[in-house]
Amino acid sequence: MASAREKYTEKHPEVQRLASEIEKVKANLAGAVANVVGSQVSTPNPMRQGLLLRVVEAEAAVTAARAQQEAMGLLIAREEAKLEQLPAKELSLARVVREFELAQQIYVMLRTRYEEASIAEETQVSDVFPLDIAITPEKPVKPRKVLNTAIAMVLGVFVGVGAAFVAEFSDPSFKSIEELERILGLPTLAAVPVHVGAPVSSSERRKRQA
Repeated sequence: MASAREKYTEKHPEVQRLASEIEKVKANLAGAVANVVGSQVSTPNPMRQGLLLRVVEAEAAVTAARAQQEAMGLLIAREEAKLEQLPAKELSLARVVREFELAQQIYVMLRTRYEEASIAEETQVSDVFPLDIAITPEKPVKPRKVLNTAIAMVLGVFVGVGAAFVAEFSDPSFKSIEELERILGLPTLAAVPVHVGAPVSSSERRKRQA
């Protein structure tokens, strides 16, 4: 019964079955005690019969207590075996609890900082405010075609003049007879004129000479 009550409640069928069997055993025991007392005593003595009945009941109670003690010993041994496994489980449980508490503290800290940042953002006054209303332009800002054209013309003139000066100063040829005589220090004997115009064939040249 002790083992059954450890596992089940009072309304469980197994507990009720054991209780009914115990009641039956007690009733049979009481009947057996009455028969033994009646057979051993020739002259009925109510006091003696009562004392013997109490002795038998006490012996039955002792036997039942011993059985209950054995059953409780088995339960205690079983629970002690379970307790031996508790340190590892307690260690794992302690680790899980510690991780949970740490995660909870981190969450509370982050939540507090988030609330503080939200409050600071709400209470912060901006130094930027509009002075004038923006006006939509009627013409595009870029490209400035007239300005770009004028700048291109000016740059073209400067580049052309610079290129002419560079070409002039980098040309090693002689430009006149005086320059040739001055640099070489020799007199000029003849000069080949530069023909300007369409080329003249040999037949036309003979006609002109004739």
